[in-house]
Amino acid sequence: MMVLKPEFLTRKAMIYECSDRCGCNAGCWNRVVQNGRTVRLEIFYTGDRGFGLRSPDRIRAGQFIDCYTGEVITTTAADLREAAHTAHGASYLFSLDFLNGQYEDYEEDSNNDEDEADEDDDEATESGCKYVIDGRNFGGPTRFINHSCNPNCRMIPVSRNHADRDLYDLAFFALHEIPPYTELTFDYNPGSDGGGGVVKNAKIDPSAVRCLCGEANCRGQLWPNQRKKGVR
Repeated sequence: MMVLKPEFLTRKAMIYECSDRCGCNAGCWNRVVQNGRTVRLEIFYTGDRGFGLRSPDRIRAGQFIDCYTGEVITTTAADLREAAHTAHGASYLFSLDFLNGQYEDYEEDSNNDEDEADEDDDEATESGCKYVIDGRNFGGPTRFINHSCNPNCRMIPVSRNHADRDLYDLAFFALHEIPPYTELTFDYNPGSDGGGGVVKNAKIDPSAVRCLCGEANCRGQLWPNQRKKGVR
C-alpha cells in the first residue's frame, strides 16, 4: 500500500501522477488516486450536522481515501445552480480554484518538468476559476464529509491530465491514523486561522455559515457563502 509521507500532507503543491503517456505500466507506484479507493466507506447520520462519512476499516496516515466527484461545470453554470439550490436546500459545489493566485507557490513547490503553458492560459487561470464540481445529482460518498476545525483528512489536488492544469482530482488523504468507525472530516476553509489554532477575539460574521464541529479550536464560522463545499 502506498501512503503519502508526512511532508506531503503539509505542502502546498499539486501531486502529479503518471498517465497513459508515461512509459510505466498500470502497476506503477505513482498511480494511486487514478486506481480508485481501497477503503470501505459508510454514510451515517450524525445528528445536528446531518449525514457524515466514516469507514469500518482502519485508515493509515497518508492513505488515499477517495475523491470528491460530480459534474464538472463552468463557473457561470455554477453561479446559476448555486442561486437555485441555496433557496431550496443544500449546495454541493466545489471550486477547482487551487491554482488561483498561487502560481508562484505552485511553480516553486512542484517538480513539474513539463513545458510551461502560454501566457494567455496563465492570465485566464489567474483571473478566475474555470471549473466547478457539482456533486448534488451525480456525487459520490465524499460529498457527505463534514467540516472540522481539527480534521483527520486533507484534500489535495492530484493531476494526471497534463493538457489542462485547471482540471484535476480532489483527493482526500488521512492526516493521521484513523480508527474504524471514526467520522471522516476535513477543513472546508483551511488557513483561515493562520495555522489551525484558536482565533482569539475573532469577529463572527452574522451571514457566515455557522460551524458545528465542537472542537476546542472551533472557529465558530465557515464563510458567508456555500461555494467551497456544500453545507448540510
